[in-house]
This record gives sequence, structure tokens and C-alpha cells, in this order.
Amino acid sequence: MIDLKSAYIRAVLQGVTARVQTAADALDWADGKQVLDATELVPPLRTADDWAVWRRLTRQIQGLGPRAIAHKRSTAIGSVNWGGDNPDGIDARLASLGLKQLATAALKQLVAIGIAGLLPHQPEEGPPKLQRMGGYLEPLYREDDIGGDPAAWLQVLAEGSGNRYRLRVYQPDASLPTRGTLTEWRNATNPYELGNQPSNAWDGVIIPSIVMVDAAQDGTPIGELAQALPVLKGEVAAQARILRASDANAWPLRWASGDWDLPKDSSALDVLVATVPGSQVGIVEPPSLTGLFALHDRILERARGDLKLPISSITTGDFPSGEALDQANAISIATATMYAGLLGELLTGGVAGYAELLGIPRESAPPVSVEINREQTRRAITEQARNDYREGLISFRAAVLAVAQYYPHWSDNEVEEFIREQTSRVSVQDFNAFVTGQADGEP
Repeated sequence: MIDLKSAYIRAVLQGVTARVQTAADALDWADGKQVLDATELVPPLRTADDWAVWRRLTRQIQGLGPRAIAHKRSTAIGSVNWGGDNPDGIDARLASLGLKQLATAALKQLVAIGIAGLLPHQPEEGPPKLQRMGGYLEPLYREDDIGGDPAAWLQVLAEGSGNRYRLRVYQPDASLPTRGTLTEWRNATNPYELGNQPSNAWDGVIIPSIVMVDAAQDGTPIGELAQALPVLKGEVAAQARILRASDANAWPLRWASGDWDLPKDSSALDVLVATVPGSQVGIVEPPSLTGLFALHDRILERARGDLKLPISSITTGDFPSGEALDQANAISIATATMYAGLLGELLTGGVAGYAELLGIPRESAPPVSVEINREQTRRAITEQARNDYREGLISFRAAVLAVAQYYPHWSDNEVEEFIREQTSRVSVQDFNAFVTGQADGEP
């Protein structure tokens, strides 16, 4: 059991308030519900008119978070399936749980903050449930194993109106890690108040299934979106500059010399009448948008690279080379495969705990697999197979088998027959070319 009152744990939890806020910000940006802070994004606003312009611009700005989450979801989650021999009719129960919806919700947490959890639990009434763990999650380590195997898991939830916290610590039993103790503190003033007398404690509860994408040196989770927050804020700031400069181009500031009959309320269609010959009128040259567009394109490229998105997700004025396109798409597919593997691990652990609540042994629980979207990978794999065969790196059979998986209506027997026919045809052509002196190397 980990000592929650130790000096080490108290020191670790000193920074949990800031980590909770960072996680909340990352999730807000992922949902497109972020609050745009003028002090972070634009020069100081000094007058009421400045603030009015800023409020107008913020209603026209959206960050890249929802776009990034949408692309990750469409790539990483193609299908969710499970195996096993349907012990005690669990397949029907799993079909009603909405495992794909759980995977989708968990993926957003993994991308945003780098950690996600599923909690199997038995409500006071009704059948067992498998639910996503909300709030902020963080592993707690022993002092001699920082960044190793977590000794406990901390969950921070909002309590009441949001100015209080509900804190939960799940501590696995050393002899049976799938079960353990749940300790809860209600109405905590701060998210680090674990040394006080707990409100409740339960023994023998099922420990939730939790996975992490990556961890910092102190073992706390980090997500792609949280890491990319500075770039996402810079992109929003660039949007604000472009919109403000566009206003100046659309409605430039006028100047006049001499004597003019100026209407009290003017518009773009007004006709100005000069009362003195030689009077002049003009506009102050507005700022050029070219530099702002170039800066925005550069930030977009940085954001796309940091979030490991495919080229098609964020395009700029310059179309990349074929090599850059292949590399970016390969990284995107590799990242999607990594997320699909983590989601499969998360769902498998959650379903095992759910099965245990149903009275089914954990070892009999069906494993869950998450397959990436085949359409996202079909073109890349098929082109690579053709190129490798053309260069003589793989056999014709290997190339066909690599491509066949993307054509589900192509049966195994049909694939084998196609390989035999094509191999025989190619062999005859090569023989005829050799006999007639047209083979490679013949004059």
C-alpha cells in the first residue's frame, strides 16, 4: 500500500492543481470550447472599442483541436471487435455496451491528455456497467520506482458547482492486482488534499483499466494536444491578425484635405461633394496580408507535424513533394496504429473486469481489438506493394496477399487462383521473350 501522507506524495501532489488545469484546457481545445484569452493572443486592449473588436473576432475563430480529433478518430477507429467463445452469452451484453462509443471517447482523452480509463462497476440497482472515467487521471508511484509501475491511480472530479473536488485513489492489492481499495474524499477544497480523513473507503473493488500514451520524466501523462497547445494558440493568434488586417483592407481609413461636404453617417456607397476646388480625398494604405498568410501557413505546417496529421488534413499554399507526402502519411498511419493498440488494451481490460462482475472468470473474457480505418491505409499499402514488386524486392504472391486484405469480397480461393493464373501467364511471356531474343540484356 502506498503511503498517501508521506513527504514524497505531498511533494508530487503540489503540482497537481496546475496539471488538472492544463488537462482541462487541452480537453476544451479538443472540443473547440476553449476560452480565448486576449492577454495571451493579441496586444493589449486599451479601449472599449478594442474589446468590442476582439469579442467580434473571437466569434469568427476556431482552433485546430476539433479537426485534429476528427482525423485521429477517423483513422484510428475503423472497427471494434472481440473474440472468445461467448461465455454465458456475453456477446449480447457487449453489443449493448457501445464499445465503439467508449473507444471514441477514450481516444479523445488519449490525444488530448495522454491517459484514459474504463471503470467496471456494479451500481446499487441494475446490471453491471462499463463506463469511461471522467475528470483528471494521474498515476501515483512509489518513491523508489518513479515512472515505473504505478502503485495507485488518482482521479480528480469536479464536485457540486465546480469549485470543489471529489478525489479518488485506486490502490491495487499486491496479491491480486485486479482488485484493490478505493478511497474517496468529498468536497475537497484543492485536488491535493489526500492526507485528510477520507469520506469513504471500499475494499475489494475492481481496479479500473487505464492506459497512457506517454509520460514525462516525473511519470505524469502527456498528450499530443497538451504538448501542442502553444502552437494551437499561435495559430489562433494568426487568425486574429489576418481577420483584423482584412478589416483594414475591406474598410480602409480615409483622409481628406480641403473642404468637403461630409455626411454625418457615411457608408461605402456615399458620394462626397467638395465645396472648394482642389480638395483631395484618399485612403490610408492598409497592411499587406501576404506576410500574415505566409506566417499562418508556416504555423499550420508546424501544427500538422506536431499533431502527426496527414497532409490532407491541413493544406497550405505549397503542395508538398511526393516524399514529404509519403512520410507524413506514414507517420499518421503509425500513430493511428499505436492509438488503436492502446484502445484495444484498454477495452480488453475493461471487458475483463465487466465479465468478472457478471460472474465470468477474467481469463474467459473475450479480448477486444480495435482495427484502424482500412480506407486510410489502403492506398499507401497498395502503392508500396506495387512499387516493391516492381523493384524486385518482394514476390508477386507477397504483393497480391498484401493488397488482398483491402478487398473483403475476394475469397482466399479466388486470391490463390488469381496468383496461379498471373504467375503462369507472366512465366510464359518471359519464356517467349527469351526465345525471340527480346529478354533483358538481348540486342
